[in-house]
Amino acid sequence: MTSDGKPPQNKSAPATNPARKAPKPPQPGGATKPHAPRQGEKRQTQEVLIRPLVLAVDDDRETLSTYERVFQRINYRFIGVDSVRAGLAVLEKQIPDLIVCDIVMPESFGYDLCVAVRENPTWHGIPFMFASAKGLADDIARGMALGADDYVVLPFDLADFVTRVRGLVKKSARLRPQT
Repeated sequence: MTSDGKPPQNKSAPATNPARKAPKPPQPGGATKPHAPRQGEKRQTQEVLIRPLVLAVDDDRETLSTYERVFQRINYRFIGVDSVRAGLAVLEKQIPDLIVCDIVMPESFGYDLCVAVRENPTWHGIPFMFASAKGLADDIARGMALGADDYVVLPFDLADFVTRVRGLVKKSARLRPQT
């Protein structure tokens, strides 16, 4: 004991900052709580990011295969169907972030799908892109007048197509209610 009644201090012990909190002991089972990310560090979570889903409607198998490769490359999920009827069946089960649709198909026209999407209160907000070899000004004007958000003439420039797709998917994400 010192003359003032306090125990002697160990001069070799490191000084402690009373404002600094001591580290919390590990929780049972060895798990620790996640910490806020430090500068330059990404937070590790178990959340799974949902990749955008694109529904492509085209009767040409080769075009659908091209879409599938493009969407895989940009890490989007993809459903490809060969008719308007099959596209409507998909929409009954799940809501995509974007619809890419041809115009001329054997059973019906892509215009019919665009009208059905725009008239349905559940689907009307889904971005819709026509991708067709029909590239006359009247064809494009008709597609846009029916409610399409974009129109790409085949064959398309890949970089331009991907830019347009990403823009429409961002629009879709902004319009979706946050949960």
